[in-house]
Amino acid sequence: MYDRLLASCDIPLALLASSWHRWHIGEMRLPPPLTPEEKECAARFAQTLKDERKRRRLSQTDLGALIKYDRRTVGRYESGRYLPPLDWARALDEALGISLFASLLPHPQVEQERQERLTKYVDIEQNVATALKQLQVQVVPALLQTERYARTVLAASIPQKGPVDIDRMTLARLKRQEVFNREDPLPAHFVLDEGAARRLMGGPALMVEQWKHLLASIDNPYITVQVLPHAEGAHAALLGSYTLLETVTQGDVLYMETMVTGTVVTDIPEVGVARQIFDSLMARALSPAGTRAFLEGLIKKEGRT
Repeated sequence: MYDRLLASCDIPLALLASSWHRWHIGEMRLPPPLTPEEKECAARFAQTLKDERKRRRLSQTDLGALIKYDRRTVGRYESGRYLPPLDWARALDEALGISLFASLLPHPQVEQERQERLTKYVDIEQNVATALKQLQVQVVPALLQTERYARTVLAASIPQKGPVDIDRMTLARLKRQEVFNREDPLPAHFVLDEGAARRLMGGPALMVEQWKHLLASIDNPYITVQVLPHAEGAHAALLGSYTLLETVTQGDVLYMETMVTGTVVTDIPEVGVARQIFDSLMARALSPAGTRAFLEGLIKKEGRT
């Protein structure tokens, strides 16, 4: 029948066949090839997706049903050859009750949202805050970083930043430190986990420079630095760093940052808990004099190696 239809038609066979292909198969346009960075990201996303699905003992069909997608879609993103859209990753996070998969994607929207929330926090820090308290368990606090240390931290971020972006972000971070040099300096109290103080960022020479900068910061009457030693064992803030800002107009503000975003919290009970935790860690940390001796010991030890 199909042959008789072709024979009776004035449309050239090749054109008719091409049209039939488009009508029935569709204009199948393959997605553009992934960049090397995107390939790495897709592989990391795929492995994390498999691990989390198996940990929860879910089949691909089960997981797809949770977010209203079929098994093939889950398999597609578990293959490591494709990057899912941000909405898909967010739906996955919501269905599983976690905050993970959206943070693994290099989508501009993720970085834009993160930057907007950081900008909101920095505005409070620079223009409204009357005092700052910060617990840092991963790295030296941004307000106490040297230029080389800041560049090293920013260069390690994922998705990776180019040299221009790293220059811009480093300068912005250093400019924030001017709150200690203005006419009305911002009083700040930092509790720094020993692991964050010891972690070698960029090598021993860079860290000696950073430790000396911390010692100089201690000399500033508006800055208090305490190191929380490993010997103190478990404490109430093992899950992450945070910052407390005291303000006249907004009351106390809590800022917490994750891999993908930052959150400004003004809820009184939550801020109160954060304040209690900080006070407890202050009591367990080394005194400012003890912290000075600790940092001098690190510098002396590194000088002998």
